[in-house]
Amino acid sequence: AGEAGHAHVLQWRLGRAARLSPGDATQLDLRDCRIGHEAMPHLTSALCADTTLIILNLHLNNIGDVGARHIAEALKVNSTVTQ
Repeated sequence: AGEAGHAHVLQWRLGRAARLSPGDATQLDLRDCRIGHEAMPHLTSALCADTTLIILNLHLNNIGDVGARHIAEALKVNSTVTQ
């Protein structure tokens, strides 16, 4: 239930951020959510579609090199995330 539970937390936070009006979701704190590289396709899809997020906190997760590459590709599309 551990990994599945953390995936649900990620989906809930991303879904909640996606429902906010433009300009409302400038920060997304996913610190210490035990996110692995498996969740990166969901996160990068959201990042590619978002135009208001400025700060994304992924500290204390386990995204590894694969996840970092996903994030790097998403940041080529999303130029609003600066931190």
